Amino acid sequence: MRAEETEAVNDEPSEWYAIEIDSQKKIKEMEKAIMKAKKILSTLLAILMLFAIIPMNVAAQTDDLTGGSRPVENPEIKVVDIFQPAFMEHVGNGEFRMIDYLSRTQIDAHLISNDFAASAQIGDIIMVTPVSDEILEGFYHVGQNRYLVQVTDTAYLLMDKIEVDTESFQNNSAVFAMRGVSEERIAELESDIREQRELGNKDFSVELYSPAFLDIIGVSPLWVNEGRTAYYTFTCHVGHRWTLFDQFWARRNFREPTRQVGQGTNARGVAAGFTSMGASIAGVVVPTIGMFGTVAGVVQSALDIYVAAGGRHTFVATGNDFMEYNFTYDRVLKETFIRRDNLPQHGFRPGAVTGRVWVNGVYLRQFFANGGLGRTLDTRHFINRTFETPRFARPENLAIQGFDAGLMWGWTVGPAHDTDVTITIHGNNHRFRTLRN
Repeated sequence: MRAEETEAVNDEPSEWYAIEIDSQKKIKEMEKAIMKAKKILSTLLAILMLFAIIPMNVAAQTDDLTGGSRPVENPEIKVVDIFQPAFMEHVGNGEFRMIDYLSRTQIDAHLISNDFAASAQIGDIIMVTPVSDEILEGFYHVGQNRYLVQVTDTAYLLMDKIEVDTESFQNNSAVFAMRGVSEERIAELESDIREQRELGNKDFSVELYSPAFLDIIGVSPLWVNEGRTAYYTFTCHVGHRWTLFDQFWARRNFREPTRQVGQGTNARGVAAGFTSMGASIAGVVVPTIGMFGTVAGVVQSALDIYVAAGGRHTFVATGNDFMEYNFTYDRVLKETFIRRDNLPQHGFRPGAVTGRVWVNGVYLRQFFANGGLGRTLDTRHFINRTFETPRFARPENLAIQGFDAGLMWGWTVGPAHDTDVTITIHGNNHRFRTLRN
């Protein structure tokens, strides 16, 4: 009897049940209408912003965009200044391509608000601005904590910026799990943070740039989120198609340990010859970099800096004299994950690790008992030089090597590592490794 009653209820819904169904439909229709209205409004705002940044000399040639009467058959806006906003077209899966020209037709039909970048359809266009940052060359700002990052000569991947909690490192566990961060990378990061604390550095930070989630459903390691996170593709020389994504770890305002290069009676001689720094990448020596500039064509030394501050050039050396230095830097470690499309059962694997280093400034500390100052002289000198490992810009082939090695050895070996960047100052080598010992 109860079964018959239940069946009857299923066949003929009661009035209150029918009202509930109807209400749910109306709510869904209202939600769709609201989303559509928001998208239209955001697009209109994007167009208004676009008009606001069109250079006057370009706008004067395209009268139909500025209210003029001269007919223009195919008006186009050309982005000519690297500091002007750029336009990116979505080509699928969170990958965008830069476009040099934007027609009025494209504006009307395809320009969308950056708020919808993660749900962009193929052909949608967003307006972005380049990031003015030495270590983040190739990054374009989309919105709050969201960027388009150059990953090949033509491809830009949609990424999220995550601020790593360096004070309470355990607070990063959830986001690291969601982004598929390996235990090895976590241990390396903890070690680096501990080292900076021991050096007394209180002003450093760490950022993670990771592919944006395009369709979030729960949390799981990044390399199994196929179809949900941004990625790009590459076809190698033998015709295999690969799917890749990159993660960038940015270490900000990190400090090298202080090195004493002159002690006692030899300190003055060291200061007189302390003029430049060198660098080498993959065994190739970079031209020497002067640390203190020139005066009247003469390369300046650390001793010249001391004299310029009021010290004497000639004096009697003592056993208490000394000179030491350290320097600060920003560094990006780039991890490339890769999957071979005809071997999908292996999923995404760590394929390559490459790097970029920006040397910010050198700090000098000099003391000469008879030098005339009567005190220790501390000075800072800006270097502002960037160095990249050879495959940083295009790591695809290195990542393939890493994948193939892992496949051969049953995934018991890690990714392929690019060569190191080595900074040399007065015989001291500072190695920025892509592989930790």
